[in-house]
Amino acid sequence: MLPFKLREDECDPYTVHMQPQDPVALEWMTMDNDPVHAFMHKSQNFNLTLDFGTFIDSPTFYANFEFVLDSVSIVMVFVVTLISTIVHLYSIVYMAKDPHQVRFFALLSLFTFFMIVLVQAGNLVMLYIGWEGVGLSSFLLIAFHLHV
Repeated sequence: MLPFKLREDECDPYTVHMQPQDPVALEWMTMDNDPVHAFMHKSQNFNLTLDFGTFIDSPTFYANFEFVLDSVSIVMVFVVTLISTIVHLYSIVYMAKDPHQVRFFALLSLFTFFMIVLVQAGNLVMLYIGWEGVGLSSFLLIAFHLHV
């Protein structure tokens, strides 16, 4: 059972919001609410929003942990994971004799994670977190063999 319940937005019938605070239900598996079915048949208007709660809540600013799955972000996630898989497979051979192999793969996986956060960001705060995470992990990967 998944900790999400899908409900359709009143304004846009193709937008589906998932909220973890709703009661757990498996109604999303039906053909009417299946995101895969909706994407396959209505890919031009498909938009799945995952809302994981409030990140910043002040009187003048509101931001939440929100990820968006639409046709563009799904393609970009596919591109990111494909390239990341190729880089990981190449690095297995390339880093075979390196004593700090675990740290390298942790940094490479962190880079992949932040790239996926970047392409699925639902607001500017999440986009900024993904962008800064990609920059930080890139810096750490570039400086991997630097011994000061």
